[in-house]
Amino acid sequence: MRDVLSRVSGKWSTLLLLALLDGPLRFSELKRCAPDISQRMLTKSLTELRRDGYITRTVYPTQPPQVEYALTAAGTSFLQAWQNVVVWAKENQAHVHASRSRFDCEEKRLIDMMTGTPAAGISRGARWRSFLRYSALTR
Repeated sequence: MRDVLSRVSGKWSTLLLLALLDGPLRFSELKRCAPDISQRMLTKSLTELRRDGYITRTVYPTQPPQVEYALTAAGTSFLQAWQNVVVWAKENQAHVHASRSRFDCEEKRLIDMMTGTPAAGISRGARWRSFLRYSALTR
């Protein structure tokens, strides 16, 4: 199971599958959908998705050869399941961002306490005791 999930949860795989949701695309069109991806990584990702049966590759006998990539039934099925994750992410985005902010503030306060920055305004011994209490609570 882990090998299947690792492939579709890769940095580019889901983005490429989503780009193909509206229909077949050529290599250059897929590259425009993910402008930060290198040509090598795009080729590798498409090959892996083809190997796992999520997409097909069709070569047309033109000069130069035209190549299109399209979703298979398995790719479409995956995206239907993935839509629930996308909906969850949209609904919980604010909560996740707030949690990150709280965590970052707590970490900064803890680091300030340990390094003795003036903003902490407490003695080294008090910082150490507070750190130990915090550490015990977070285990």
